[in-house]
Amino acid sequence: MLEAELAKVNDLKESMAGYQERVESEIQKQQGLIASSSQSIGNQANQLSLLQEQLNNLQAQCDELALQEPAAKIYSKAQTLVKSGASVEEVMEACDLPRAEVEVMVGFQQKAKD
Repeated sequence: MLEAELAKVNDLKESMAGYQERVESEIQKQQGLIASSSQSIGNQANQLSLLQEQLNNLQAQCDELALQEPAAKIYSKAQTLVKSGASVEEVMEACDLPRAEVEVMVGFQQKAKD
């Protein structure tokens, strides 16, 4: 009877040892996943920082463009209208530019298309 009990205890020890090995293996696997996730989060934080810097640069460029002199804005608007196919009269009216200047812009645009 004692031998039977000792056999059961030994079986339980072996079962516990196997269970402990599986648990330790799973812990190592989870630690590896955590380390990988931490690295990924760090990379994403770096990318986010770079994107924020780019956004700040673009905002600064937009602010700078908003401060440009009005004449540059008028010609930029006129060029946009010409590219969109507006007539000479439409561009003259929208931008308050002389006919000769608008016709030159239209001519350049037509040459660019050819």
